[in-house]
Amino acid sequence: MFHYYLENLSQPDSTKYILETLIYTKVIIDYGTTCEEFQLHPGDTIRWDNNVIITTKIDNLDHYKSTVNQKYLIIKCQGNYLKKVLYKIPNNTILAPSSMYEVK
Repeated sequence: MFHYYLENLSQPDSTKYILETLIYTKVIIDYGTTCEEFQLHPGDTIRWDNNVIITTKIDNLDHYKSTVNQKYLIIKCQGNYLKKVLYKIPNNTILAPSSMYEVK
């Protein structure tokens, strides 16, 4: 069993990494108090930004999961099927306005 460790992206001094799936695989995500099992497709990613976020390449959707109750997020899978990739904050992030006064 392979173990992968991620730090919270929201920590200012942490190195910004995500995990990318190389092949179709089953992973177990250890949140510290509970564990959850997922089936991931090639190109799907896992990141920890306060919540655990799984981005599916097929749907192009972010699935927000539980918070983590330990220093590292631990992901387990049967083989070396995940790749640690440097996370680059997207430049084109657009937030919806919270009130009509902010719309221009």
